[in-house]
Amino acid sequence: MTTEKQQQIDSEREQWRKYLEFARAITREAGRNTLAGTPTLQIIMGGLGLVTNLDESNTELIVSRIKARYPHHAILTEETSKTQGKSLRIGLPSEYEWILDEVDGSTNLARGGGKVIPVSPDYTVPLALAKNGEVIVCAVDAPAHHQQYYASRGDGAFVEQDGQTERLQVSNPQPQDGFIMSFDASIGLRPARYTAVVSAINNAKVIGKIKPRVLESTALESCRVAAGVYDALLHLNTKKWDVAAGECLVKEAGGMVTWLDVSTILMSNGRKHKELAEIIASSLSQ
Repeated sequence: MTTEKQQQIDSEREQWRKYLEFARAITREAGRNTLAGTPTLQIIMGGLGLVTNLDESNTELIVSRIKARYPHHAILTEETSKTQGKSLRIGLPSEYEWILDEVDGSTNLARGGGKVIPVSPDYTVPLALAKNGEVIVCAVDAPAHHQQYYASRGDGAFVEQDGQTERLQVSNPQPQDGFIMSFDASIGLRPARYTAVVSAINNAKVIGKIKPRVLESTALESCRVAAGVYDALLHLNTKKWDVAAGECLVKEAGGMVTWLDVSTILMSNGRKHKELAEIIASSLSQ
């Protein structure tokens, strides 16, 4: 590699670090606002999710910060009451696109909240930056857990909690430990599909028995795969903004990610990943 080429790479990496610092700062700010706010329901989206006032305030905050700092970058945002829960692209097409889900886990955030039953802590503010369609940096703020997960392509994935930072590494479970896999909320609408997938995996015996989880926060589930708390994630009804940050985290933590179709994604610790993907794809095609 020539000296000039190396200088170009170093310069690009330095710019990525600046993007990461920016992403961490605004997700932390939005996370704190979410933690301090009182959620009120705005709209319900097709039985699988909802939008609160805090989704909307976070949209305004994050979009305004991005437009002020990087006016020539595009933005893909998920949900507002004005768009009836549909995605919204802001700005002209650009090689750089910020992808955000203003509150991932709005259902958890909106439930409870009384003196006895508090709001569920399982919600996040995820943000990713893609260059020519490939995510290069991401940050996921989990304010109620006092955690922030972040990654930059080629530099690894990390979590910061209460001022302490730890590098993330995917799991390496033994067969007798079972295999913890998280599923999305559509499991309640299409239980037969999930039952068939779990049965197919268990019958193939390529990994330990499946131990299912449903957290209803895709970004937080991805963080847990990256951190080795979960072994895999399978979502059959997902969108780009749901998983952009999580894909980057899992890959940088040593895991693998496969899109089985336009809305089905498998993230895992990489152990038997190819076999898992083939088993799942075969099961879903039947």
